[in-house]
Amino acid sequence: MESESISLRLKNGSSDKTYNVSLEPSGAGWVVNFSYGKTGGTLTAGTKTRAPVAYDAAKEAYDKLVSSKTAKGYSPGGDGVAFSGTELAGRVTSYQPQLLNPVSEDAMIDMVSAAPGAWIAQEKHDGERRGLKVAGGEIIPSNRKGLRVPVRGETEEAVARLAAMGLEDFEIDCEIMGPKLVAFDVLMLDGDDLRDMPLKQRLEKLGMLDAMFLKAGVESAITTSPSWELDSAATASNIIATMRAKSAEGVVFKKSDATYQPGRPNSGGDQLKLKFYNDATVRVAAANDKRSVAIELLDGAEWVKVGNVTIPPSDVVPPQGSLIEVKYLYAYKGGALYQPQYLGQRNDVEEAECTLAQLIYKAEAA
Repeated sequence: MESESISLRLKNGSSDKTYNVSLEPSGAGWVVNFSYGKTGGTLTAGTKTRAPVAYDAAKEAYDKLVSSKTAKGYSPGGDGVAFSGTELAGRVTSYQPQLLNPVSEDAMIDMVSAAPGAWIAQEKHDGERRGLKVAGGEIIPSNRKGLRVPVRGETEEAVARLAAMGLEDFEIDCEIMGPKLVAFDVLMLDGDDLRDMPLKQRLEKLGMLDAMFLKAGVESAITTSPSWELDSAATASNIIATMRAKSAEGVVFKKSDATYQPGRPNSGGDQLKLKFYNDATVRVAAANDKRSVAIELLDGAEWVKVGNVTIPPSDVVPPQGSLIEVKYLYAYKGGALYQPQYLGQRNDVEEAECTLAQLIYKAEAA
């Protein structure tokens, strides 16, 4: 029985984070402590063991915590290169997605009013994030973590048709919606990296790609998301109303002069998302009768039940321990999610992200 410690680091765009974990003796038992925060800054400390436990239990908690962090891209060695030194290193791609912070409708309308013409809107889709890079005919699809994933047959066929037209080098930021990729940004075209180009110009390039998708007849496999320049608060309100009427997931608002910045800002940002319903990633606690599962979330180190969700007949009932996405109207503190609906399984997030902090609670009566 020996003490252990590890220092992990993850660099993603402008973000540079450190996560330290230690397994150490305390009294008659063992504890697992951690600290995390901005590399070189003041770290926040915590513990996975509220009281000393047996070595085997502490070692299991230590290994699980380290594994959860390396699965998110943290790596030992100090350079912060995602997944470096882990079994996933061979799947790492160059894709690092820009992630968005939420915004309220009122706040967004105010921002558009203050700067007419400075914002662009796009529909927010409810698929799974994908990066698609095609280099010299090679197809490199990535998930939200920047890890290579299998390519769909529909995508292979579409890329072959595009290559026959002379389009062999491009990279798009997408959502996968069933058999179709819906692109909302272009990051590279004909070998030129466009990430430092203002959004308005990137969208012009995306429009060129859309024309090629149509000409090649691949729009059933790869298409693009339309965008609207917001010249007034009234225009923004109309687009929000239109998206609500078609039961869209929400609207994304982007500054027209913004460059593409990987990672998520601590707050605000040049790209924001307005969602029309709440959602959360939860863990399946158990399968119930009549095609429903019990769901749970992390409260500190403890899993707590947050109700049940019905699985539609068209979907496979997810197994115990799997992570799934649900949407809901609101949550009660200490209670269950209200009107949860199953959206699907998640393979691109970790258990550590399934926390109560995700939830939006119903306001208590005065």
